[in-house]
Amino acid sequence: MHLGHLDICLSVKDLARSLEFYDALGFIPVDGSTDLGYVIVARDETRIGLYRHDEPNMLNFRGADIAKLAAHLASRGLPVPTPNHEADGSSGFALRDPDGNLVYFDTLPGHDPAPVES
Repeated sequence: MHLGHLDICLSVKDLARSLEFYDALGFIPVDGSTDLGYVIVARDETRIGLYRHDEPNMLNFRGADIAKLAAHLASRGLPVPTPNHEADGSSGFALRDPDGNLVYFDTLPGHDPAPVES
């Protein structure tokens, strides 16, 4: 079962400073802004979400069929909540691993992040 494409989401203390750091590593902003409180940066096939410090670190799997994935993971014994559905057509659900880390699964129809060349 395809989990989706992995985005690593980091909680950062100073979003502008973190953006400068990842820019120096060759990452390019592809979504969000410092005004919105998050910036998604990408390089090659790697995407990293940088979020203001009040958000948790998390693994974000994007682009799978959420309903099928939720049913599949529930059948494997995981405590999967009912996926939420938003007005923009997106849907998702979150789990916590045994150590309390957030693992989020979401999708937006027609959105499948492509690799970004640096």
